[in-house]
Amino acid sequence: TTIYRKLAAQPYVLPFNSSHPSHIMRNIPYAAALRLTRICSQSDDLREELDKLRIMLLLNKYPPKFVDQQITRFYKDLTGEKSSDALLGKEHGKYREITLNEQWNKKAKRPIDFKNDILCHFSYTLALARFGTNFHQIWNEIFEGTPLDNTHIVYANRLTDSLKQLLVKKRPSKQVLKLPPQ
Repeated sequence: TTIYRKLAAQPYVLPFNSSHPSHIMRNIPYAAALRLTRICSQSDDLREELDKLRIMLLLNKYPPKFVDQQITRFYKDLTGEKSSDALLGKEHGKYREITLNEQWNKKAKRPIDFKNDILCHFSYTLALARFGTNFHQIWNEIFEGTPLDNTHIVYANRLTDSLKQLLVKKRPSKQVLKLPPQ
């Protein structure tokens, strides 16, 4: 099975130089390789599609070393090996079946305790790329040995608002929409 592409379709993914957190950029080649593995039933087709993926990422200004690192990370997570030999070899069907399982590679998330955890959301910019790490270090230095030492800080990036989000008014709350009692 191969992937059908319209003739007019452009090979586009999020450009590497866009203003997004690094974990999003790392996930793009990884998720694309996972998607290709799920779709392609033959190892030769998968090899061909992975080559097309590399070309598409390079055209969108992804560094070759970065692309290879992320695809190698995918191989290692799936097969335990850093090379593509196991995935593209005779056991391709076995590894493909593993990826078809929805729970494959899902990490258990720590539940948020809203009584003890503090949530900090910031709009992401390149200037704040290392802010979360620095904030945690400063927090640990200042509050070590105090009751706040057990408080977890959950730092999350919020993407900057698009022009549409800034200009379009959201629907009013339900309280405003209710008719007053007569």
